[in-house]
Parts: sequence; C-alpha cells; structure tokens
Amino acid sequence: MTTMKQLRNMVSATDDGVLNASLRPSQVGFCPSESLVHKYIRGLNEAFDRIVKSMRHPEMVRMAVDLDIIDGIAVGTANPIGYEYVCRRLRHPDTLPAEKRDLEKVVRAYKLIMEYRALDKAVETGDLNRINRIVGNTRGTRA
Repeated sequence: MTTMKQLRNMVSATDDGVLNASLRPSQVGFCPSESLVHKYIRGLNEAFDRIVKSMRHPEMVRMAVDLDIIDGIAVGTANPIGYEYVCRRLRHPDTLPAEKRDLEKVVRAYKLIMEYRALDKAVETGDLNRINRIVGNTRGTRA
C-alpha cells in the first residue's frame, strides 16, 4: 500500500512521469513520460548499433532479424525461425569460435528487438505496469 506521502511525491514528480488516475482508487498508477520511453528506445537502438558494429560479419544479424528500410530508418523485425537456427548453430560442435562470438551477438540483437516489441505492444495497449517494468521505472508504483 502506498502512503499519502509517497503519492504526493509521485504527483509532484511531473518531470519524470505523468500520474494516471482511473475511476477506482486502487487503479492509480504511474505512467512514465514520453521522454522516459523515448530514452529507453534510444538506448535499445544504440545497443543494437554497438552489437552490429562490433561483429566480424554484420550481415549475420539478418539470420534472426529481418531489417526493412522505412522512410530512411532501419526497422528490425524478429524472425523466430532464424533465431532457432542460430541457437542450434551455437550448440553445434563444428562452429568455429569466431563464428560463435558473432552468433552470440546475433542472439543479443534478437533479444533487443523482442524487448522493443514488448515495449511497443505495452505502449499500444496502455499497460502501465508492463511499461514501468520494461523501462525500469522505480519511482512510480501502483497506489
């Protein structure tokens, strides 16, 4: 149970989020501001770029992630069948160490895409608890 002092602190913290109150008092939640979600997405994009730039063969990312160019922006879509192949290839005894390192990076890139997909779905549905859990918003909790 959130105390009144904690609730007042959450309401006064408008720079980090927006208090979202529904009809029932038990449903009062803390919605992260757009900037917090955008910062998190920017961090995911930067991590994806770092992974691809550090790979010996960056084209291997296409095994588990389908990349499309939309309005000059690369948009990644998770490819579960390719991901399964990458996981099997990682466990295969004939896989070379250098290839394994690249395949591990492909797995990390796939997981980033899946994390972005989960956040996007949570934002679409307006599920504040899931958004806060994904973004790691520790300031706001359910009241």
